[in-house]
Formats: sequence, structure tokens, C-alpha cells
Amino acid sequence: NGSLSCRQQLHMPTEPLAAINSVALAIGRFATVHQMLDHALGKVLEVVQTDAGSVYLLDEERGELTLAASQGLSAETREDFDRLKLGEGLSGRVALDGKPIVLRSLKDDPRLTRMSARSEGFCAFASVPLLSNFKTYGTLNIHSREDRAFTEQDVQLLTSMAAQIGLAVANTRLYLGLQASERKFRGLVENAEDFIYLTDAAGRFRYVNAAAHTLLGLDPAVLCAESQS
Repeated sequence: NGSLSCRQQLHMPTEPLAAINSVALAIGRFATVHQMLDHALGKVLEVVQTDAGSVYLLDEERGELTLAASQGLSAETREDFDRLKLGEGLSGRVALDGKPIVLRSLKDDPRLTRMSARSEGFCAFASVPLLSNFKTYGTLNIHSREDRAFTEQDVQLLTSMAAQIGLAVANTRLYLGLQASERKFRGLVENAEDFIYLTDAAGRFRYVNAAAHTLLGLDPAVLCAESQS
């Protein structure tokens, strides 16, 4: 519902709160998930004041993360970061373990598997999981070329924003899943060899499947129309 706990509100300044709430309020107005992710990522980078960031979404069937949004990354780095196996690299570990990773320097961290992060000069890094109802849907990541340490407040902001994004992704996937189930069910009914129909309380046909024509020689559309007259 976009609301934050009292503890979060007490410990987070107005600007980060406004950024989080702007994402919570704006989620429903975007045509695609990718547009929403790009908006959310932009707000994160603006408030944390860092160079670059990315959002990965988890494909559970493939067991991999797909780069869904990025800002401040070169085309070569985006191509290099495009996909990660679950557990691979820093973001892959965050998605697997469900725990944030915060680094002051990427230079010597053995978990880094994509060298383009170093070639671009990134130093500090932070990644948090996109969580909703204890399920991981991906990761939210920020990078900095400066020698800086992301603070507890920065990580709190990332975690709060990631919760909003995780909820949006979860709701979108639920909606798409319901649509797919409806299409599958409709296809089964339409192609069934048995006569299947739906009537209202007055006994008038509201739906008749194609078997009406095969079994009874009746046009389903005409049958529904005539029952309404």
C-alpha cells in the first residue's frame, strides 16, 4: 500500500521519503514494468547521488537474472551485465541469499565475475533484493566511481524502494498469470467437443461454445442474440 513504518519515517529525511512515495504512487500509471523500473531507478540515483544503477528481474524457470533497467552504464557494460545465473556474481548472490551486499571497493572482491564493472571505474557498490511476501523477484543495485561508502541510510532507502518495486513486480506477474490462465481456459472451452454454455438467472444464453454448431447446427452468436430478444 506504499506506507512506511513509523521507524522508517523517523529515521529517514523528507527527500528520500518523497522519492519512495513517488514510486509507490506512480507504479500504477506506467504502461509497462520496464517503464516503472526506469522511473524508480532514476529516483534512487537522484537521492543517493551516485553514478549508475541497475535492476535485475529473476526468471525462476531459467534460474537467471535479466537486466530490466539501467542508468549510467555503457552499452558494453549493459551487454556484459545482460544476464546472470542465480548465485553468480554479486547480484546473483543477493538474489540467491536474499541479503544485501554493500562494498566500498569492487577492486579486490573475488565475487565479482563481470570485469566491465572494474573497467568502467566503479568503486563502491550496493545491492539489495526485490522482496514481496518473503519472495525474491530480483535485485536493485547502485554503483559509484567515487571512493565512498554507502551509508546505512542509503541501504535503508534502497531496501524501502526495493520493497515497492518488488510489490509492483509481484502484482504484475500475478495479473499476467491470471490472464494466461483465462486464455488457456477459454481455449479449452472454445475447442471442447462437448456443448458448453453459460446462462443468466433468467435462463438466457450469455455464452455458447463452438460445439453448438457442430452438434446442433446452431450459430453460437445467433443463439445468444435470439435468447436476449
